[in-house]
Amino acid sequence: MATTKLSLTLDSDLVDEAKRHVGQRGLSRYVSDALRLRLQRDRLNEWLAAADSRSGQIPVEVIAEADQLWPDA
Repeated sequence: MATTKLSLTLDSDLVDEAKRHVGQRGLSRYVSDALRLRLQRDRLNEWLAAADSRSGQIPVEVIAEADQLWPDA
């Protein structure tokens, strides 16, 4: 996989906490993984919004029924 070196400005407290979890050498991978997950979530939200616009939102009654069938979900 190709990589790109860049300069970012991040909150110091976030960087410090991340370094405590993964160390200095693992920080790039950690940030890359976080960005990948955020983009995946953004794409999913876009897909869900498009599905809602095509089919309408899921009725509240159906959601309530699903909550009863799968209370731990």
